[in-house]
Amino acid sequence: MRNLVQRFIIICALFLIGCDKDSPFKDYSDPYPKVQTLEAVAGEGDTIILAGECTSEGKLPLQYIGYYYDTDPNPKMDRQEAFEPFIGKFGSKVGGLSPDSTYYYVAFAVNDLGYSKGEVKSFKVGKPTPQVAPCTMPSNFVSLNGSESTLSYPFSEITNNDAVITTESYSSGIQLSLTFNETSITSGKYVTSNYATLQLGAKNVLITVGNGFSQTALNSGQTVYLSDNGDGTVTISFCELEYKLNNTTKTISAKIKSNKPNN
Repeated sequence: MRNLVQRFIIICALFLIGCDKDSPFKDYSDPYPKVQTLEAVAGEGDTIILAGECTSEGKLPLQYIGYYYDTDPNPKMDRQEAFEPFIGKFGSKVGGLSPDSTYYYVAFAVNDLGYSKGEVKSFKVGKPTPQVAPCTMPSNFVSLNGSESTLSYPFSEITNNDAVITTESYSSGIQLSLTFNETSITSGKYVTSNYATLQLGAKNVLITVGNGFSQTALNSGQTVYLSDNGDGTVTISFCELEYKLNNTTKTISAKIKSNKPNN
């Protein structure tokens, strides 16, 4: 009787081992992958590095790993980044985020049986650093070759797929026109351009100065600063930009606060 019992135990053990021919020593108590969400790290410029770590593939091989993020505290998978599967840490840079916003993100891993996800973590995108020219001026102010005057409140519009802002000084007769090569102007540095080199998507701006009878474009390749004030207005500033009038080099500085042009 004792021998029969021993034989039964051996047969049962062999049967259990045979159920997993690949590796009878693997722990398959959890058939799904194991993954954790890592802390977000600030990247270059306005980017954020989102990351996770996959520590186990589960019962079946991994299909892919990745993360998804959203401004909703219960993030959806609409915005996600997926990677070729492997065991270890993974991540990438994310850009184009809305300033002054909180984002929530989750790492995930998928095998043939299903998927697992890590803890929901969050990070905050700060307010953008104001882009201001390195010279001190009050708003709606212009200095033309050292002659200073106040500008009227600017007029803004969308014309021929360009954002256009115009203003003038009633006391001096100076008229300024700024034509941006995009309909949605954003914080950052723009580069002056002439009519021939104004290119779509290159953050160019054509600035002309005149007196109502004629307009002269500022020299190309100079820096103009634009800051989105977050209240539907923008501030544009520049210092000592040059242009030629009758073969004479002249300079102009200005700070202009205007409504954002709307379609």
